[in-house]
Amino acid sequence: IQSENKTRSANRLQFSLRGLLVVTAVAAVVAAMARAGTEPRPELLAAIYLLGPLFLILVAMSPAGISWEHRVALLVPCTILIIGFAVYVGHSVDMEFDRIIMAIFICWVPQTVGAAGLLMIGLAIRFRHRENGATE
Repeated sequence: IQSENKTRSANRLQFSLRGLLVVTAVAAVVAAMARAGTEPRPELLAAIYLLGPLFLILVAMSPAGISWEHRVALLVPCTILIIGFAVYVGHSVDMEFDRIIMAIFICWVPQTVGAAGLLMIGLAIRFRHRENGATE
């Protein structure tokens, strides 16, 4: 019975207060973009190019205590939806498909690499603080 309760509690999706704030803010931004997206404009496409990776990082990091597999399962549909929405908006403003996809690649790759670098630096600092705290 105890192992069953542990399994049930391990599979629960838990959000911290900060995570809920982030999810609420992301939902508000998405709702505002959807409302503004009723008339596709180039500014909306630029927002997707510039804020897409940040949105995906916030979605992935918001739920506390879930495994990386669940985070990937959460990110893949979100990424596909954002790219699909970008293609829709780009097509609506008479932009070629190749240019839309290339712009996503050009904008998202450096942002993703930068975010991964910052995450690695943050983890290294956190690990060092834990290591120094354990030796003292």
